[in-house]
Amino acid sequence: MAFRQRFLSMLAIVSVLVSCTSNSAPATPSITLPLNLKLAGSRVVFDLHVVEEAIYSFSLVFMFGEHNSIDRARAKRLAGGYDLDQWGRLVNPGLAIFLELEIRQIQPISQSTLVKMNSSELPLSSWGGDNFSKVIYDAHLNPGDYKVSVTSLVSFPEEEGAKVFFSIARAYRGK
Repeated sequence: MAFRQRFLSMLAIVSVLVSCTSNSAPATPSITLPLNLKLAGSRVVFDLHVVEEAIYSFSLVFMFGEHNSIDRARAKRLAGGYDLDQWGRLVNPGLAIFLELEIRQIQPISQSTLVKMNSSELPLSSWGGDNFSKVIYDAHLNPGDYKVSVTSLVSFPEEEGAKVFFSIARAYRGK
């Protein structure tokens, strides 16, 4: 009897998971997706549904184990810092990560490209107990549907094991 109850419980959980993953509705901000920097040409493409007009930050997030100093040092080396020298250049830009970001509005305007840019040297924008973040781009988005893609342009095989994510969230503009 206990086996049957466990089996039925597992079947119910699996059916819920399948129904959640089969939903093809576009994602809405805030979104965080894994990004593979080990291979050039690695790409994340998804549909985005914006309900609220706002400025949204498109960022790279470098995760590390909260109490793992070696993992934190690796993430910090990738992320770099935010200090500028006397000429306005980053003192420690971190690893130059070459990315292409493309944001296209699909609805209500058909296939309008808002931004298509390459970036490599980005300042550290924020950090927490288990991550460092670098903003790639801040975009003012109106309500509608968008197609977003971010592509890694250069391979970083030496960064095996690095946990890097692409994130979209409403931009923090202070109080």
